[in-house]
Amino acid sequence: MKSFKISSDLKTYISKIDILRSLIRYQNCLRNVNESVAEHSFYVAAIILKLYEYYNFDLETALVTALIHDIPECEISDIPHPIKERNKDLMEIVDRIEIKTITNILSEDAAELLKHFNNGDTIEGLICQLADILSVIVYASDELKSGNKVFNYIAIKSLNRVYEVTNKLETVIKEPYTKEAISNIINQIVNIY
Repeated sequence: MKSFKISSDLKTYISKIDILRSLIRYQNCLRNVNESVAEHSFYVAAIILKLYEYYNFDLETALVTALIHDIPECEISDIPHPIKERNKDLMEIVDRIEIKTITNILSEDAAELLKHFNNGDTIEGLICQLADILSVIVYASDELKSGNKVFNYIAIKSLNRVYEVTNKLETVIKEPYTKEAISNIINQIVNIY
């Protein structure tokens, strides 16, 4: 990965990202357990560490992408994926605002990584998407296990997205794994019913 620089001074940067610790995801849904944006970003990065066993990609770039992918939410809040998906115009506007926000808080380098994540046009962007979706599935699974049926729709939509992304990653699977083996692994960890 090329050098990565954060343009904000340390005090400003820390005060901005500290908001993510208390910003709760899925605020438009009934929840039994709250998950902050910071917790989610940690899980995405931690999942990427394990995905490196299965796929060929630049680990550093993927980890940095995971850590920064939701930083714009410290200024624009968490807008759940289903809301953006149902409102394509809103998704485009939010994407533009996220890029502007991450450029202001971090840098142009960070904005490029976020674009690749949003567009899924690099292997690292796709890996981060996969980890992001797996994090959502595990959270939704926990909600479902606690009796919260609100997350059934989120889990099903996320499962569909996992298979869309894994199909795109088929060409970078490491030996001795296969697409089927990875699907079996994902099916084992995703026990939503």
